Amino acid sequence: VLEKYIPQIVKSGQLQLAGNRTLQQIAQFAPDQLTESKLKSINEGLKQMETNTNLSFSIKDKLGLLLTNWNVRSVLHQEIPELMDSSWLSQVMGFPLERANRGLPDRFRVNESKLMQINQELARITY
Repeated sequence: VLEKYIPQIVKSGQLQLAGNRTLQQIAQFAPDQLTESKLKSINEGLKQMETNTNLSFSIKDKLGLLLTNWNVRSVLHQEIPELMDSSWLSQVMGFPLERANRGLPDRFRVNESKLMQINQELARITY
């Protein structure tokens, strides 16, 4: 949530200097970066995270994350066994499945329809 609304502050490491201050307190020192509107959006995003505990997987997730879940791993072994059993897998672990698919040699690629089918199966699996 913070990376979405205040990426410059997150990337700069300034939050580590804040100790245990709240964002509201930090806003006093950076009112141009932590506006009331941004603070409200951050708060709403955090509340949504609290209530959204049923996050599911998708082809937008990096393969490294997907493979940490045994149910997802099973789906991928069933749907794309050629890739799962190849050394190419290690080359694309840091990419989302949909992006990795575009960069693979032809023999490992799946068509858009198959990719959407995989995505539907992944969406049924929650974290």
